[in-house]
Amino acid sequence: MSIDKIAYTDFKILLFFNPLQNIFQFKKIQKLLEIDEIKYPYRYIKVINKKDPFEIINSSDYVHISECLNHLFHPYIFNKYFNLFSSFEVLVSDRSSYSFRRNSLQYIFEMDIKLLMVEKKLTARLAIAIYKVCTLKFYDNNTTVGTFFRKKLGIKSKTYKTSKQYGSQILKVYDLEKL
Repeated sequence: MSIDKIAYTDFKILLFFNPLQNIFQFKKIQKLLEIDEIKYPYRYIKVINKKDPFEIINSSDYVHISECLNHLFHPYIFNKYFNLFSSFEVLVSDRSSYSFRRNSLQYIFEMDIKLLMVEKKLTARLAIAIYKVCTLKFYDNNTTVGTFFRKKLGIKSKTYKTSKQYGSQILKVYDLEKL
């Protein structure tokens, strides 16, 4: 399914999932109330709505941040992961010149989350991903996202060289320690 179906919505979206038939559907609340619990005993209903990106960033909870990034694309339902939306790459910077596999992108985000938790450095790429998942504005460009964070944080992203623990990379980061 394409993520375009939920981008730029101004209302809560209810997702209905029947794991026995591997069917995802979007339904209005009245239709969900009519679902027969005997016919769909393992149904899964999730509300997809906009969130404040800073609620996620400031949570200081690795699992919470990781789940925020994955819940729309690879939710964990009944002891199994399912692919919900096929376009996990929409979370990547619009300047990225190469394609990612889901696993490599998840690994990159894991390292960025650890950098945020341990050193209070929010990488620009993690900020972009969190912004997109929280606002459901998957096609906003880097400038729009960067302006959002600069205004809210009162600082610009700066170049930062990570230690070997984080792959000795040079990244753009927001230094949250100085706030």
